Amino acid sequence: MKRVLIIQPQVKQYRVPLFDKLHAALAEDGVDLRVAYSDPRAHEAAKNDNAELPAEYGVKVPGYWLFGHRILYQPLAREIARADLVIVEQAARNVMNIPLLLLRQLRLKKVAFWGHGKNWRANARRITEWIKELTLAPVDWWFAFTPKVTEYLTIHGVPVNRVTSLNSSLKLRIESGWGGRISNCCYSAEDLRRGCSNRQPHP
Repeated sequence: MKRVLIIQPQVKQYRVPLFDKLHAALAEDGVDLRVAYSDPRAHEAAKNDNAELPAEYGVKVPGYWLFGHRILYQPLAREIARADLVIVEQAARNVMNIPLLLLRQLRLKKVAFWGHGKNWRANARRITEWIKELTLAPVDWWFAFTPKVTEYLTIHGVPVNRVTSLNSSLKLRIESGWGGRISNCCYSAEDLRRGCSNRQPHP
């Protein structure tokens, strides 16, 4: 059975229905979903909008924030090793992105990013955005939050046929290539199937 691993710093309540539906849809097609996450930091916990995932697919691990809470390390080597496709936020704080990209370049792991592509706020740090721009293209797939992000990615060298444009409300209807179902979730089952396929990653 193929396995998809999604890595999150923490899980917000509004994303639980998304992961529930995605887990069920992928299970019907023989793909095992795991969502790894950690406890939120104090300021996030104070918002009272975080959630726990069911043990059926949730994998809770410690989250270690380093260098003044600028870098996040989550001990997920075993889960990553077992996954056929790893989906992670394209964020400079995620230290595990570095070994993931290396594994992908060595053709040992398929990796997908999801997110905004860049920090669109005016106060974004230049060094952080420079690092993010360098790592835009060397992944097997991109899940872009909006069409604007898709445009940004393609301008910076990401092939448009490797980008799924999502609705930031997480209510985008995407047709699944498996059995013609329609999944009300931001990840297309068809795209995830392609990510788990046996084809070689793009260079």
